[in-house]
Amino acid sequence: MEKLWNKEVERKFFSESLHFATPEQLFYGFDDFSELKDYFEVLLSEERNFFSSMKSRRELGRIIEIAGREETYEKKAEVFLKLIKEG
Repeated sequence: MEKLWNKEVERKFFSESLHFATPEQLFYGFDDFSELKDYFEVLLSEERNFFSSMKSRRELGRIIEIAGREETYEKKAEVFLKLIKEG
């Protein structure tokens, strides 16, 4: 039976993809179950936020500018999410 995917093809794809995407935007690959388990433990231990918005670029720019004035990444995210929700 022919292999549909192999690790070398995956590694090449990811290394080439870094030219147009950040690692966070790509798929994750795992060599064994323990890597997968470790990844999920970290993922599930962090608080995550989902948001969607139908705002104009101008409004999004305003929100980003206001949130960007905060000192920490966490506070920037908090202000950004608050302003997105306020509509």
